[in-house]
Amino acid sequence: MRAKALLKSIRSLRKEIELLQQEERLMLSPKGIAYDGVKVQTSPKDRMLETVEMIQELEDTIAEKKQELSMNYLQAFTLIYSLDNSDYRRLLILYYIDGDRPKEWNEVADIMGYSESRVKHFHGWALTEIEKRMDKSAHDSTRVNGKL
Repeated sequence: MRAKALLKSIRSLRKEIELLQQEERLMLSPKGIAYDGVKVQTSPKDRMLETVEMIQELEDTIAEKKQELSMNYLQAFTLIYSLDNSDYRRLLILYYIDGDRPKEWNEVADIMGYSESRVKHFHGWALTEIEKRMDKSAHDSTRVNGKL
């Protein structure tokens, strides 16, 4: 996976996990009973087992997504901290990884004290630098394995 795809996957996985957790909270919240005054001869179908199974599936999915996110974090931090330029590192962490939620471009620019366009240029240069390192690493590993 290339650098930008890896970093973008972190943002999208975080958003997906957040949405799944919201869905889980909704499923776990108590439901009201509607009574419209109409007499019913039969009992409503008990859906408790079905609901519990759905919640369990949702929890399993969330756990899988969190595991994938952890692996992507590890790869991303390895790539980011291979950069010599501290502005590049800071930018990538702020935009893709930081805190409760990754920052938007205007927020990153404000934090770093640069214009938004300058921050976007840094972003491009940082990704180019990471790609060069990835290509060099791949080239070196094939040389070590005796394939060159």
